[in-house]
Amino acid sequence: MAIIAQNPGAVKGEEEKKTARTTWSQKKAASSIVAEKMFKAGFKARAYRMKDCARLLTLKVCPECGHSAGSSAVLCRDRICPTCEWRLSLKRYVQMAQALGKIQDIGDYHAMFLTLTIKNCRPGKLRGELGHMSEAWNRLLQRRPVKRIVAGWARSLEVTYNKERGDFHPHYHVILLLDPECDMSFGELQQSFNEWWQAAARLSYQPITDIRSITNLSPEEGNDGLKRAITETFKYAIKDSTLVEMPLTDFTRYVEAVDGKRMVAYGGIIKEARRELGIDTDELGEENMSDMICLHCGGIMTEELLEWSFSERTYKRIKEATATA
Repeated sequence: MAIIAQNPGAVKGEEEKKTARTTWSQKKAASSIVAEKMFKAGFKARAYRMKDCARLLTLKVCPECGHSAGSSAVLCRDRICPTCEWRLSLKRYVQMAQALGKIQDIGDYHAMFLTLTIKNCRPGKLRGELGHMSEAWNRLLQRRPVKRIVAGWARSLEVTYNKERGDFHPHYHVILLLDPECDMSFGELQQSFNEWWQAAARLSYQPITDIRSITNLSPEEGNDGLKRAITETFKYAIKDSTLVEMPLTDFTRYVEAVDGKRMVAYGGIIKEARRELGIDTDELGEENMSDMICLHCGGIMTEELLEWSFSERTYKRIKEATATA
């Protein structure tokens, strides 16, 4: 009996499509639940858009080498939507890697990962505290020693929720690029940022800050430390599971608190690098990856069209087609 060899690229392609379907399904399921909570909280127009977010999804995989080229979908672009926040986090990761790669070509900067915190606050105080943190961050940047040593920065806001106490913990994650001439030791930097942040935030207590060294700017050279720092900085503003499990009253407070707030910001040489690369915006629009040629092997990509099943809370395949020349 003849043995027919199975195309390893096709096998890999099926595995990648299965993984992609699972991830999209998990995010879309979370978005559906959050949309229901948005409706109950009174944000009806946003709830309707979020419910329809990524209803149709196209996955593309090369049958020759198995490489996955991504997907296309119409997204609602709501900052509360778990699907959109996940896609935006991936986009920000890639853009940050590109910016740091460009910066590495022009200077030997010291990369640091900084976390700045304040005390937990009640849900009704969250919006005010976010505004206070933003003002404190601007004051921190204006301090003379900070201006002297910080050449560039990327800052994101993360909010965690303590379900036992029913309060929020907002904090900043920051990737800092220090000037090559900065001669401060690690201990000096830790102590200084403790003092600088306390003064900038005008706190009567000593806040918890943490700064860690990142040895190499290039994510392409196996620097797991920098990859983890970028991932931690841009992963999400709040966990999907937190939004799903949070009581409706506190959920409403969170939505109101982050409305109009800048969740991610850039400055210095990182902002300049983004501008030069043409990625100075931080938005996620309709995704449309129409190129059907595999960049890895030159093969023709196959498409799989999926539609979200609200009853089964998963994506179901509609059809599978191969692009024609």
